[in-house]
Amino acid sequence: MSARPEPAPHHLDWTVHPGHVIRDELTIRKMRQVEFAHRTRFTPRHITRVLHGQVQVTADLALATEAVLGIPAHVLMRMQADNTLWHAAQRRRKGQ
Repeated sequence: MSARPEPAPHHLDWTVHPGHVIRDELTIRKMRQVEFAHRTRFTPRHITRVLHGQVQVTADLALATEAVLGIPAHVLMRMQADNTLWHAAQRRRKGQ
């Protein structure tokens, strides 16, 4: 039996939390966070936390955002996955 190969390290130098992209789009559209929260059926507090990168964008929020703002849900989810992976790699490097 051969040994398992080492997983490739995550090669991104930086990422953008998808909440920041949503926040920028709201600014461009002059849409208030409260209106966005209402239209996506999420609480204003949750939306604020997402827009500040404090919590992850979920699949439900990505789909709701696509319906309201037109940002493709798969793009937001990919951004979230990249962001989550980057932060995990940073924590792992600090632990070594």
